[in-house]
Amino acid sequence: MSKFDFSARSKDRKNADATSILERKIIKDKNNPPVKKSEKKRKANNVDANIGRINKNKNNVNTDSIVTEIVGSSGEYGEIELSKLVDAPKAWNFYPSLSEKDLAAMAFSIYQNGLLQPIIVRSIDIDNTKYQILAGHNRRNAFKILYDVTKDNKYLKIPAKIYSYNRIDDFQAQDIVNDTNIIQRAKLPASLKVKYI
Repeated sequence: MSKFDFSARSKDRKNADATSILERKIIKDKNNPPVKKSEKKRKANNVDANIGRINKNKNNVNTDSIVTEIVGSSGEYGEIELSKLVDAPKAWNFYPSLSEKDLAAMAFSIYQNGLLQPIIVRSIDIDNTKYQILAGHNRRNAFKILYDVTKDNKYLKIPAKIYSYNRIDDFQAQDIVNDTNIIQRAKLPASLKVKYI
C-alpha cells in the first residue's frame, strides 16, 4: 500500500487511471537511485538540440511569440489557483486529449523537474474570479493529479501567463488555443505526432 492517501481521488475515470499510473511511478522513483547528473545533462542536451532544430526550421516560432503576435502584448506572469480555471470551449480545440499514460508521464515529469512552461489564461470576469485556459489544459490536469497523489498544496496553484479581463476577445482566444496547439505538436517526436495530430 502506498503512503499517499488516495481516498480523495477524482471521480473522473481518466484522472483516476492517470493517478494510479503516477502513483506507481512516484513510488518506483522513491525506491530507485536518481539518474546521474551527466546522464540527465546528456538527455537535456538532446532535447534542447531537437527543440532548437525545430525552432530554427520554424523561424523561431514559439507559443510566446504567437500569443504576442495575436494579442499585441505579452501579459503578466503569476500563479492561478486551479479552482479558478475553466476550459476553453471544446470546439476551439480539435486535438485529442492525452491518454492516461501520457498524462501520468507529464505529471511525473512535472513532479521531477517542475513546470517548464506556464499555462496561458485570460480573465473572463471583471472580478478576476475565473480564468479561461487558452494553452495548458493538460498541464492543469497534471497538477490536479499531482495534488491528488501527493496532497502537496503547491499543486493547487499553477504558474500562468495571465491576460486581464477584456484584453483578449473570443476570436483572439480561439486563435491562441489553435495556434499554440499547432506549435506544441510541431515539437513532438514523429512517433507521437501520429498519435496527437
